Formats: sequence, structure tokens, C-alpha cells
Amino acid sequence: TIPPPSPPALFTPLGGKLELQQKGPLSVVKASSYRFSTDIDNYLGVTDWQKVSYEKMFIFLGGDASANIGGIQGGFATKIGANHLGLFYTGNLVQGGGYNADSGPEDVYSQGIWQNNLGILFGSEGIGGIRFDILFNPTYTDRQVGNNKYSSGEGAVITSLQWGKSFGKLTPKVTLGFQWPEHTLADETAGKTEWWDEAKLGLKLEIAYVDFSADYQLTVDFGETEKADSGDYTHTGYVHNDLNLYYSITGKVDEKLTVKLRPQLNFQLYGHDGKSEFGGTSTEGGSLTQFIFEPKLQVGAQYAFKPTVNLFAGINATLLSIDGRWAKLPASVAVGTSTGTDPSMSTVTALSALSGNLGVQLNPSKALSVELALDGLFSLTEGDWHLNFSNLGGGLAVILKPGAL
Repeated sequence: TIPPPSPPALFTPLGGKLELQQKGPLSVVKASSYRFSTDIDNYLGVTDWQKVSYEKMFIFLGGDASANIGGIQGGFATKIGANHLGLFYTGNLVQGGGYNADSGPEDVYSQGIWQNNLGILFGSEGIGGIRFDILFNPTYTDRQVGNNKYSSGEGAVITSLQWGKSFGKLTPKVTLGFQWPEHTLADETAGKTEWWDEAKLGLKLEIAYVDFSADYQLTVDFGETEKADSGDYTHTGYVHNDLNLYYSITGKVDEKLTVKLRPQLNFQLYGHDGKSEFGGTSTEGGSLTQFIFEPKLQVGAQYAFKPTVNLFAGINATLLSIDGRWAKLPASVAVGTSTGTDPSMSTVTALSALSGNLGVQLNPSKALSVELALDGLFSLTEGDWHLNFSNLGGGLAVILKPGAL
């Protein structure tokens, strides 16, 4: 049977905040400039859907070959009386593979990757916007070696519900999401073992007032559970706090050039208790507390080259990263031994991340808009400056508004 997992290193956090809305929608313009948005960004926003102007319906289709997005995306919106209904899809449909060994013990392996995300928004002047997301990103694997069978569903399957409404200059949002547990099954001659982990709950609160905004997210990980003939095993999860403070600045240099800046302060506090229980016996695995402080800056520029052509550029930088960790070692481990380490450590990195993108938007009519982007032009990661052409990618999106003049 599968043995209980080894506890993670004390200085290695188990995870971070739960990404409640991982895949957008994200316009090519927003991806390239970081600060400028289009109807693609707004039509599924619980407080931004009213910014989208269309007569009968709004449609967009796009694809992105960048390293952090990938796949295709599309959206649709229509009006139901004075209300707004928006739909969104992004993914890469289905990927799969497998093999059947010709010699030795029978070894059959198959794998399917289901990465498809769906979103729906209902917007009303009275109640605001309500959005529901289903994020599928699991990898399903089946394998048989002789009489031993293995199957797993690994990766994120997340459902989230968000509400938001604008009250003049004050705009609150609330998002609640849950990541369903991963499941692993081993049915072997020696016995059956089942394993569940990665279940997470996320609660995010956001508020904006004029140019100031803030968000706080609490993520609770429920740990790991294993059921086996040799005994049940549980391992505690973690609690992660994430707080961001923002200030938006817009400056019009001249009639054609507009620049937007957004300084950001990010604070993260993480706590992990390493207790575990196996076969009715509890084990003290130590604990970890981590604090991260990262001031960041996004700069976006728009240049109206012609009335129907807009050029965009953006820079995203993490100006400083301070990471402090304090560990409490188990009573059975002494500091200075081959397995024990100093229970405190900290790192400070200046300009730990930097990236830049370019984009263009073509607006031949009110009914048609085309966006193109070239991203990943350069990157700076943890003090290592290099031209990172391996992350070079691009995006394309087309917006249609049938009936617009």
C-alpha cells in the first residue's frame, strides 16, 4: 500500500492563496499593458458590466499562446430587459495519451487532461452583479501493472461565487470559493489505499473608493486524509492570509499618450501546523510561520496612433521582496543535528521580478475590434537579468457587436 507521505520541509510552505477566478476573461490589451482594459475585461465583472455598451449582443473570440495563459477563450453577452447576462469559456478542450507495454508485466497507462473553465454573470441595476465560476484543471490518470491498479484525479477543480455592486464612489466585492479534494486510489494485491488532499476554502473581500482599493483573502487548506488497511492517516493543512493595498494614478501626457500607474503593497501571513496522525498515533511535526512583504508597480501606456489604432505597452515589477520564516521544530529534533536547522531565516531581494509586453488594438468600426499582443519580451527573476525568449508569446482577440453602427 502507499505509505504515509513524508512531512514537508519546515521552511517550505504547503501552498498559497486559492485562485478563485484563475482564467479571466482577460483581454489582449490588459495582458499587454497591465493597466488598460477593454469590454472583454468588463463584461463579466460584477461591478464593471455596466461599462460595456452594445445594442443587441456582445461576442468575443480569442486565443493566447503566452506561457501563463494558453488555450482559447470566448464570451457572449446579451440583455434581458434592463439586465445583463454574460457567459465565458476558456480552455484547451481535451489532451490525452497513453501506452500499452509489449513485453514484461502488463503495463497499461492512460491520461486525460481536462482544462476548461466556465463563467456566468447576471447583472442587475438593483442587486448588482452575481458571478459563478467552475474551474476545471484536473489530470485524470489510470494505470495497471499486472494485478495492481492505480487511478488519480490531480489538479484544481474550483467552484466560486462572487457578488459586487457600485454605490457611487464605493465599490465592494465578496467572493467565496472551494477547491474540491484531489483523489488517489491504489487497488493492489497487498490491499486498497485511498487518498484525499488539496481541499481548500477561500474567502475574498474587496473594496474600492475612487483611486484607492484593497483586498483581503483568507485561504484554509484542510490537509490530507488517507484510508488504508494498515490504518488511517491525516495531516493538518495551513492558513494563508493575503492583503493588498492599491492606488491608481492616470496621467495624460498629451492628446495621444496616456499613462497609468498602480503602486501595490502586498502582505502575506502563512501558518502551518505539522501535526499528523497515523493508525491512532499522533505525531508533532513542528510548525511554520511565514511573513512576506512585496511592494509592486504596474505601468501601462496607451498611444492613440490613429483614431482607429491604439498602441499599448506595459511593465510589471516587484520592487522588493522580504520573506521571513520562523519554524518550531518537533521535540524529537534538535537544532544543529543532521536533520535540524535554525528555526528562523529571512531573505531580502531587490527588484525580484520584472516583465514587459506590447500590444495593439484596431477599431475599424463600432461593431468590430481586433486586439493583438506580444508578451514576455523580457524578464528579471530573483536578480538574474536575461532576455527570456522562451516565454515569448502572443495573443489575438476579436470583439463583435452585431447591430452597432
